Amino acid sequence: MLSQLVCACRKDCVVIQCLIKHIKISPFVQLKYDPNSSCSYFVTFLILVNIAFSFVVYVLHTNIIFMQCLMGGAYFLHSPALYDDLPVVYTTWSTISNRTIIFEAYEETGINCFIAAGLYLVVFVFSFWQYRVNKSLQAYTIR
Repeated sequence: MLSQLVCACRKDCVVIQCLIKHIKISPFVQLKYDPNSSCSYFVTFLILVNIAFSFVVYVLHTNIIFMQCLMGGAYFLHSPALYDDLPVVYTTWSTISNRTIIFEAYEETGINCFIAAGLYLVVFVFSFWQYRVNKSLQAYTIR
């Protein structure tokens, strides 16, 4: 697997010493020793959040991405229910009755919803990746 590297014990342990020197450089890498085996180490890469937090973020962001895409679609369809949420100052009648200003505000807000959905998608992919890395390492955890 990409998330870990298993090193078998050698008499000179050159591989382990090279790994220990490399690990001091990177803060995202952990070295763990298996006491049941004679000199076996495994290195885990890029575990930034625990499995519970990554799962909660993963589940919540599935709903948020869906909702943001629906909101962006509703804004692009110029839904009258979302008229009060537009970033338009309703001070004069000419602003309220001008269709181009109102439709531009609808489209601008719809684009903002899709941008937010894209950012939530990035966090969703990151949390899904962290969940899979943590899940794959649970099989190798020694208790």
